[in-house]
Amino acid sequence: MSEELGPAVPSKEQMLALERLITDARMLEVQIEKLETELKERNKVYYKLTTTDIPEAMAMAGTIGFTTTGGLKVKVSEIVRGSLPKTEPEKRAEAIKWLEDNHAGDIIKDEIVVSVDKGQHNASVSVVEFLNELGLKYKQQTNVHPQTLAMFARERLRNGEHLPLETLGLIVERRAKIEVLEK
Repeated sequence: MSEELGPAVPSKEQMLALERLITDARMLEVQIEKLETELKERNKVYYKLTTTDIPEAMAMAGTIGFTTTGGLKVKVSEIVRGSLPKTEPEKRAEAIKWLEDNHAGDIIKDEIVVSVDKGQHNASVSVVEFLNELGLKYKQQTNVHPQTLAMFARERLRNGEHLPLETLGLIVERRAKIEVLEK
């Protein structure tokens, strides 16, 4: 009959090596956290420069494009971004209705999620009209993909049309794009 051995006792050298590795990992973790915090702060400053400070200064100068003496080309353009309201069903319904009423129904997509119990897998291929008849629970959600909505809004705004941006969950901001000119 064999005897069970207890856990091996590491040598002093092994313990010191392990301690160094753990200390190194912790030091790196602290440095990474510090760099991530610094990156977030720098991104905020960069965002303000490119969406507020530079576009405002260029607007005051009466231009949307500029080339610096150092070879940087800057162009300000309008960016539309956002998505239909997610957490407020009434506002979402209002946005969908506005799109339908303003000839944009073709960008609206319906998604139907069906909960299927074991043994009812084949029922999931049925169409919506049959779901209630089959006794399946379903959830239907109407949506517009955010990029599709932004593209729709950009086109309408370019044509001088008014859009209820808040209703549609959109914002329009000016953004400076900076490129290095090739030498």
